Amino acid sequence: MKRLLFLSFLVLPLTLFSQATWQKLFDSGNEDNFDLNDSQRGIINTSDGGFLFTGTTDVGVNSDILLFKTNNNFDLEWQMRYDAGDRDQAFAVVEKPSGGYYLAGRTSSFDGTAHDALLIFVDALGVLQWSKTFGNLPGKSETFTSIDIQSNGNLILAGYANELAGIGFNDNYLVVTDEFGIEQWQKGFGGSAQDIGRQAIFDHDSEVLMFGGGIITGNAGLTDGYLNKFDVNGNLVWTKSYGGASADFAWGASIVKNNEGGYLLAGHTESFGQGSQDFIAIKTNSVGDTLWTRTYGGPGLEYLINAIATSDDGYLLFGYSDDFGPSTKNGIVLKIDSNGNLE
Repeated sequence: MKRLLFLSFLVLPLTLFSQATWQKLFDSGNEDNFDLNDSQRGIINTSDGGFLFTGTTDVGVNSDILLFKTNNNFDLEWQMRYDAGDRDQAFAVVEKPSGGYYLAGRTSSFDGTAHDALLIFVDALGVLQWSKTFGNLPGKSETFTSIDIQSNGNLILAGYANELAGIGFNDNYLVVTDEFGIEQWQKGFGGSAQDIGRQAIFDHDSEVLMFGGGIITGNAGLTDGYLNKFDVNGNLVWTKSYGGASADFAWGASIVKNNEGGYLLAGHTESFGQGSQDFIAIKTNSVGDTLWTRTYGGPGLEYLINAIATSDDGYLLFGYSDDFGPSTKNGIVLKIDSNGNLE
């Protein structure tokens, strides 16, 4: 029997929850499940007012990438499946202004024993145009977790790789390509433990910012957030870290440009807030200095997966909450203003 893809989104203020504002069922065409990979970077609003969803469906011990395109009422327009033969996964998607979509993730269809970072380009109807793999070190895994596009068409892909810098178990992995996926430069960097690059964006001045979480040597916390600035040639300009005595930004870490030349850094924290793990938002200036820090949550667990800017200079924080909603791991969206106040 075929399973159905169930998409349901719950929009809540922090102190009030309501029923889902919409929900849809889509046929995944497979007997196994469809997984959005806990990544709102796998869901985008398209230029025609619709939405695009990318994720993974299990096929026995392997997996395929699925892409669903809907209109603004979430009515299905088309769906596509991409299978290179083994485990193929997509974690992020971005629209190309001239048409089509880039997908970023990983595949084990070519190495066999490990993952290679994966970049796919499809046309406006989801038809595969080309795909490329990166890293390709035998027995080592590389993963892309985010993708951004510059006005000149260049792409910035961020993620993590096994021992790419030759030091830690996982190191940050950063690749810049042209619009055809031809590599311009790449960087692998990290400490002696685990470093997970979660998101990279093109800066206000077309340079690169990478935000992630990991164990930073010399810092008091179990894990801390870090922000790295690179110039257009991939040279490190500066780095900043954020966190307290416990685990902060361990997996959820998102960066957003604002209209003031600075950034919002969002994630989850065990060092600050009311509960065992809360949402955290940090506003910085253009060089990463903290302007303010806010936390959001109750006594349970809050887990952030993405943040986006809004047209009124505020932000939306996406994630899960044990404190608000009918059960554990309820989907939640918080709307905050430019000063971090809940609206």
